[in-house]
Amino acid sequence: MRNYGKIRAFVGSLVRDPVATEDIVHNVFLVVTKKADSFKLGTNFTAWVFSISRFEVLRHFDKSKKQPRWLSQELLDMLVSEAPEVLGDSSRQVALRRCIEKLSPRSKQLIHHRYMDGMKTGAIAKSINWTPQAVSVTLSRARVALRECVEKQIRREGWA
Repeated sequence: MRNYGKIRAFVGSLVRDPVATEDIVHNVFLVVTKKADSFKLGTNFTAWVFSISRFEVLRHFDKSKKQPRWLSQELLDMLVSEAPEVLGDSSRQVALRRCIEKLSPRSKQLIHHRYMDGMKTGAIAKSINWTPQAVSVTLSRARVALRECVEKQIRREGWA
């Protein structure tokens, strides 16, 4: 129950429907209870619960095909992997915002199109007259740069 608020915030940010959010969170805790014996002591419980949450969100999207999926699978995976840290500590968010500002204008634009606008690589490529491969490579490099920048900033600021 200690993670209820974090899980609810996480699921709600993905689903954007308060009723569905409550249903999914309820299902998450049913699964956690049912699978409690499969949790390995000494591992990260919060990450385990977020992983279950991810699957429940995906199950919700699969069941309700009418609801548009505004998230790419790639972004959902990234959010889930970072969720315990991001929701538990806003220092990563602050560092990420600062690091995004340090990106080149083109990289910043591609990151915005991909993660804020939810555009697919092909659509981005078409909109800026690049090949999809060039967009993928640039996005990959931008993500690596962001990850390194965030970690460096957190160490430098003593947030870790």
